[in-house]
This record gives sequence, structure tokens and C-alpha cells, in this order.
Amino acid sequence: MHVWERLKGFLIKAGTILFVACVVMWFLGGFGFGEAGFGMVEDSNESLLAAIGGVIAPLFAPLGFGQWQAVAASLSGFTAKEAIVSTMGVLVNVQGDTEDAVTVAAAVQAWFPNMLAAFSFLVFNLLDSPCLAAIATMAQQMQSRKWFWFAIVFQNVFAYLVCLCIY
Repeated sequence: MHVWERLKGFLIKAGTILFVACVVMWFLGGFGFGEAGFGMVEDSNESLLAAIGGVIAPLFAPLGFGQWQAVAASLSGFTAKEAIVSTMGVLVNVQGDTEDAVTVAAAVQAWFPNMLAAFSFLVFNLLDSPCLAAIATMAQQMQSRKWFWFAIVFQNVFAYLVCLCIY
């Protein structure tokens, strides 16, 4: 009974975080400034997510994944690592009934110049700071803002440097 209560609490907390993260990524990927002003956009290249990812993308170019789509997917990983996959799925924007593994993989492959860049993307997302739930737990357990921020910055800088060496 105790295990069930803890599992239920985790599912509710994690499900809420993932749902909110997916809604935020959907909003950023589906809305932007077009010819008629702010509103829904047909092309994700005109979205708010494209604008945010485009500004940050040059920082990740030395790691091999300087496309805004890969950077935007990586940014969504700060909310939950599972959100990277959902963001990639939203950004691929496969039309109609053609959404199969081969079509999605081909669309994602276009974001990376070679396999080493894709590997660098995976390693970066493995090593960078964890999801919001883990970050909140870190803040609670460390009880020091200085060490908490040191840990977050260290994880991200370490991930960047490792991927820079890889690529």
C-alpha cells in the first residue's frame, strides 16, 4: 500500500510537469509573429521556439548541433528529459498518415550534419543539468544557493566541454 501511494504521488507530480512542459513547447512551437501579427503559424520556422532556438543555436554550433530545432529540443530537456523526444516529434511536423519511424528519423537526421554531431547531441543531453524535479530536490538537499548554482553551472559547462571534445 505504501509503494502504491508513493507511485501514485510520483505519477501525478511527473505527469503534471510533463503535461505542462508539452503544452508550453506546443505553444512556443505553434505560435509566432507572422504577416498578420501574433498568432498560430503554419510553419514552425516562424514560431517563437524557432526565434528562441535561433538566438541560442550559435552557442551549440561548435558541438555539432547548431540547428535551432536541436537546440530547442535540448532546451525542453531542462523541464524533463522525456520532453526532448516530444519536442522533436512536434518540430518534425510530419503531415498526414506518413508518421512512421523511417519518416521521423529522416526528418530528425536533417538537423545534424553527421553521426558524430548526433552523438554529441545525445551526450550533451545525458550530461547537462537534470530535470526540474531533480533540480528542485538538489536545491532542497544542498540548502545553499552558492553550491546549488555551482552544481547547475558545473553540470552544463562540463556537458558542453565534453561534447566540444567529442565533436
